[in-house]
Amino acid sequence: MGGQNFNVTLFSYNLPRLTRNLMTFAMFGIFIAGALNFLILPKKPKGVSRLKYFSFFFQWLLLPITLIIFGSIPALDAQLRLFFGKYLGFWPTEKVRKRK
Repeated sequence: MGGQNFNVTLFSYNLPRLTRNLMTFAMFGIFIAGALNFLILPKKPKGVSRLKYFSFFFQWLLLPITLIIFGSIPALDAQLRLFFGKYLGFWPTEKVRKRK
């Protein structure tokens, strides 16, 4: 990805290990946030079924998957626009300074 000069550096060798450790740390953060969420939930009211509380747990299980899917949508959009030649373009506004 970085060319021959990058491929022989120590950073290129350690990059997969570094990113693996960062992603593992982030995953522990998600699990801790989910556990804390269940700890601070109030007691179940009488009118709410157990299925509703199971849906809370299921939402936390799906969080990593939804983060990947919805996080990749802008990248897919950008790649498809580039592929089909539909550039967004950039039109700066004209700046005019008024004189007194």
